[in-house]
This record gives sequence, structure tokens and C-alpha cells, in this order.
Amino acid sequence: MSKRTYKRLTGTIRSTFFPLGIIFVLLIATSLQRISYFKEFYLTEKTQEATLLAQTYVNTLESILDAKSLLTEQFYSTLEVAGNITSRLETSFSNEMLADLAKVLNVDTLHVYDNTLKMQFSSENLFPENIAQQGHPVRDFYDSGLNHSVDEIRLKVGTDTYYLYSYQRLPEGGMIQSGIRANKLAELSVKLNEQWIIDKITKDNPLTQITFINPRDVITASSNPEEIGQQLEASTIREAIEKGPTLLNFRDNKLEWYLKFYIPIKIKEINAGTLILLFDLTNTYRLYIRIASTTIVVLIILFFLFSFTIIHIARKNKRIFTVAYYDETTGLPNTKFLKEVLEGQDHRTLALFIISPLRFHFINLIYGYNYSGRLLQEIAQFLNAISYKGTSMQAFRFKDDRFILTVKNYGSVIALQAICNQILAIGEQMGNLASIDLCIGIVERQEEEKIDFDTMIKEASIALNAADKTNRVQFYTKELGVNLLRQDTIENELKKVIAGEKNLLYLAYQPIVNAKNGFIISLEALARLHCETLGNVSSLEFIAIAEKRHLIIPLGKIILQQAASFLRRLTEQGFESISIGVNVSALQLLDVRFIKTLQEIAQHSGIKLQQLGIELTESVFTQNFEFLSQQVQNIHSLGIRIAIDDFGTGFSSLSRLEDLNVDVLKIDKQFVDRLTDSMNIGLSSDIISMGHHLGMQVIAEGVETDNQRQQLLEMGCDALQGYLFSRPVGEEEILKLLENQVSNWQPHHVQ
Repeated sequence: MSKRTYKRLTGTIRSTFFPLGIIFVLLIATSLQRISYFKEFYLTEKTQEATLLAQTYVNTLESILDAKSLLTEQFYSTLEVAGNITSRLETSFSNEMLADLAKVLNVDTLHVYDNTLKMQFSSENLFPENIAQQGHPVRDFYDSGLNHSVDEIRLKVGTDTYYLYSYQRLPEGGMIQSGIRANKLAELSVKLNEQWIIDKITKDNPLTQITFINPRDVITASSNPEEIGQQLEASTIREAIEKGPTLLNFRDNKLEWYLKFYIPIKIKEINAGTLILLFDLTNTYRLYIRIASTTIVVLIILFFLFSFTIIHIARKNKRIFTVAYYDETTGLPNTKFLKEVLEGQDHRTLALFIISPLRFHFINLIYGYNYSGRLLQEIAQFLNAISYKGTSMQAFRFKDDRFILTVKNYGSVIALQAICNQILAIGEQMGNLASIDLCIGIVERQEEEKIDFDTMIKEASIALNAADKTNRVQFYTKELGVNLLRQDTIENELKKVIAGEKNLLYLAYQPIVNAKNGFIISLEALARLHCETLGNVSSLEFIAIAEKRHLIIPLGKIILQQAASFLRRLTEQGFESISIGVNVSALQLLDVRFIKTLQEIAQHSGIKLQQLGIELTESVFTQNFEFLSQQVQNIHSLGIRIAIDDFGTGFSSLSRLEDLNVDVLKIDKQFVDRLTDSMNIGLSSDIISMGHHLGMQVIAEGVETDNQRQQLLEMGCDALQGYLFSRPVGEEEILKLLENQVSNWQPHHVQ
């Protein structure tokens, strides 16, 4: 898995927001499509509704105009019939006969004129012998030469009554005038004209405008009076009729919506004109816009709710992914992620580094886990910075205080060593990083070798386990694996001891004698481990493993308990003046519970704390001197004797020895072995003098010859310890030595 794959796994934008963006666009597009469909559907419905309404108006207008036409024709027909019948009568006319004939013919008046247009007879007996003057309708008809004609509705001369008159020429000369009283017809004609109909329609219906165009393409009636009299182009009217209903968005420079119809009017298949209808759809469109806006807003809200849910789920999944694949403290990918990286890695060469700070457990004990957590974060940032400088590297958090760095496609071991130098340079950093040293375990794989996560981790861990302060970079070898197997075996045995299994760990005691008389004054407890598979294991080996595997604190407690148990036995045997010194690790001393542990052991064993001694190597004090010196002070205040073991092998204790509350100084064996050298004799003598000057008892370790004993006695050494007096032996042998030292056993070298 490359870094590109790594970024793809954690790319929230690509995995969440980009799909959401596509969904949003598709949702808007679909919504607009659905809204457009709704618009078309609604417009179609409104168009059909308006079309039906328009056709109703047209049918009404056609019916009314047709009725008007029929009524007029009926009047004309009645008058024409009355004129024809009267003209064909062979009897003489009289006023009475004309009155009776008018009733029969269903007319209101009949008049007979002679050739001079003098009224001879009248059904109404009106205007006798009256002659029609020039300009009178009677005179106009007679002069026209027509046989028959119907006059326009007009007021009867000298009255306020409307009449419709018909004229019929007589064969022998003269003419007949028939008339129908036309007040009702005139009133009906007014009501049935186009303008009256249009006014009636616009009053009762929600039409914005209605216009009537007569067959001559002139507007003769309109809801907008300003249009009346306008002449339109016949082609424009035809195109509008063929086009059908038209949607208008603007009218009078305002954003308003209208539906315009041009509908032809026909009476008995004869063109009677064209009706223009303008329906106002502004409210309809506003409703549509509100519905569309509401729909879009609701969809957007739903989308954002959906997006919030998806993002929340994505974040939750990312959190799950982070928890599963990343370390919470450092933010680095974890071993689960690392396994996928290793098993999916394409490489020519692959190296896996396991990196760990030296003695990190000390930091936890002294400064606490908050400080160590911050330190791990800084190490992670440092390794991350290194990995980003080279695209072939990637940092991971392994466990506890350990990190992993993978390096692929490197050129040679020299390239790996250069990377190691970068990592080891962490001590040159500012702040907390300057106080730590790192060690590195490395395992390599070539292109033809199979990548197995567990195997590589195991081998790199073995290499790291072999690294130390003097050898901070260690490559894996098979020999390291064999050595680690031995260490694991010892570790398992130590765990059995801690679990309470007997006969694995025991103590041997080496006497410390008075330099002058050879009497045993104290004992040093030396831990021994016996394994079934490995046999006897040196304390130097298993104590180092216990410290490295963080088992020294419970193991040290067991050692102290065994020593205290033997002290109780010595007390019961009458040797309560004999004290036992127990070697204590720096890790035990750093444990804040150590003093309480000492008190509990003494109380449980029934011994006095003054019978117990604590032996510390001077190398313990090379770090955290203030804390450790305070611990020594607290232990000393309990009455426990404090001894510095292997004195002279450290590097800084001489300058600090005066500040420590120490009772005993034990000269290391290497000084005793070189007492034959005059220069070394002077150094040993100075150490003894310095110890006495500081008020300390001085004990020489590793005394094996009588000459060494004699020289040390001459230098003023207080006590001696070594094979010259006794090897480390078990409890029974010590008891025998103590029982016989006064009466039966007198060393030959005691002066």
C-alpha cells in the first residue's frame, strides 16, 4: 500500500463530499426537471381550461350574434310578406281595411302612397294626404328604383317610438309602407351587439382583455376602448389563429404572464369575425413559482439533512477507521495498518525499523505518564518528519514505547545507516527530545523473499532487544534469535517465580567479615536462578533481563522477602546482630512504592529494618540524582543501612558522594586484584581514607588471598568479603559458619 493509497483511505473530501456534490447536482437537476414537468403540466391544464372557457365565450357570442341575425331576418321576413300581400290585393284600400289587414299580417302599421308619394290610406289614419318630401326615407326608396327595401330602425317622425319600415313598389304605381314597432328590437339590438357582449363577459369572468375583430379585420368591440377602430393585418390574424394559444411573459413592460387566444367566429360557416382573448396567468405563475421555490427549499433542506447524516456517518466511520488503524496518542498508523502495508507492498528491497527510547520505563516512573505521552508524541512527529522527506519511508506506532519505520527500495545498507544516523540525531533536537537516546532494531527483505508481517516484527524486535546504549543500531541475525530464545526462556522462568512457583529462585549468602578479627558481621544476599532447560543462570544475566522486561520490581520484592525471612531465622537462632545487604536495582529505587514495600516486608517478617541493608551500584546515580538521593534519604531514615556497591566503576559518583546519605562504601574487586601495583595501592588507600573522612564504613570485595587481606588491613579497611573467607552459600551453611565462628572456627590469618 503506497502513500497514495494511504491518502485515498483517509481522503474525506474524495470519499464523502465529492459524491455528495454529485448527488446535490443530480438532485437539483432532477428537481428542476420535475418542476419543469409540473410547469408544463400545469400550463397545459390551464391552457385547456382557458381554451374551453374561450370556446364557451365564442359559442356564446356566436349564438347571440346568430340569434340577433335570426331575429332581424324574422322582422324583415314579416315586413316583406306584409308588403307583398298588400301589394297583390285587388280590392280597394281603405283605412279600416288596412287596420284589419295589419292585424292579420302581424305588423303595426300599413300606409299606401300614390305616384306623387301622397299618403292615400293608413291603418292608423295618420297624416292623411301627406306627401313625402325630399330626404325622407319614403322618397329615397321611391327614387332608388328598387321594388323592395327594408329601412333601418328609426324614430317615427314626431314621436319617440322606434319603427322598422319595409317598402314595396305597386305595379300600377305608388308604394306600400309596412312597419313594425321596433322599441323592443332596438333595445334587443343594443344588448346583442358585440360590445355589450364583451362588456358582459369581462364583467363576469376573469379575463384581462377581450377584443372582437369584424370580417373586414377592424376592431369593432373591445374591453380596451382605445383599440376600437384599429385595422389589423389579415396575415397576422391568420398566423395567430394557426399558432394557437401563446404564452406572454411581459405586458406593458411588466413581468406578468398571460395566455393569448385568436379564435375565429363563424355563423353558418360564414366568417363573422375573430375573437381575441387574453387570460391573466400572473397569479397562476406566482403560485407555480412559490410551489417551485418551496419544493427547491424543501429539497435543499432535505439534502442538507441527508448530507449532515452522511457526513456524520462518514465522520463516525472515519473515527472508527482512525481508532482501528491509528494510534490515539501519536496519531501515527498502527500495526493493523502496518500489516496491510507490508503484505501489499511492492518492493525491490524492504527494511523494517523498530525504534525505542532507551530506559523509557525510568521516564514513566520519574515524570509520570503525561510527560512520557508528550515525549512519545514528539518522537512520532520527528519520525513523521523524516518519513515525509523520503517517499519510500513511512512511520507507524507499534506498541508501548516502540515505533516502526518502513523503508523500501533503498540502495544498500549504507542508505539504511544514513537513515539510522538521522534517527539517532534525535538527541540534537530541542526540548524534551534532547534528553533521550533511541535504539534501533532492523530487519531486511529482498525482492525474492516473502513478506510476512509477524515474522518481520518478531525479527526486528529480536534485533531491538539486542541493542543497547553502546550498540544502538542492531541488524537481525539468526544468532540474535537464538539468544532471544534463551532470554525468553529466562523471562518465563522469572514469571513463574513471580507467580509463586518455588525452588526456581533462591538466595546464596556471602559473609562479610571484620578485617581485624575475621568475625562475620553481615551477609550479602546474592540471587540464584535454576532452570530445568538452562541449568544455573548467572544473576548478572537474569537480573538484566528482569530489568529489561520490567519484571525487576516484583522479582526484587521476592528477593527482599526471602532475605527478610532468613533474617527472622537468624534472629530466632540468636544472631540478631547480623545484617543482610540486598542488591537493589535503580528501577526498584525509582518506584514510589518501594519504601512502603520495605516497611510491609519488615512488618510481615517480624524483623527490624535496621537488620536490612540496601546495596546500590554507583551507576544508579548517573541520572535523576535529586530524586534518587531523596529516596536514599527516606530509606536511611528508616534505619536501613545504605551501601554503594562496586565503588570506583562509575563516572560521576565521586563528586556527588558527599551529598548522599550512605553508610557503607564497597570497593570493587578490580581494585583489590591490582593491589600488587604500587599506583593502585595508593588509589585504594585514598578511597578508604575518603570513605572514612565521609563517616562511612569501607568494605573491600573480591578478597581471595591472604596478601590482599593483609594490605587492606594495613590501609585501614573495615571489613572484607571474598572467596578467602567463603563463597556464597545457602542458609544452612551460613548458620553453621555463625555457630562455629567463635568456638571452633578461627581463621589462620586473623591477627
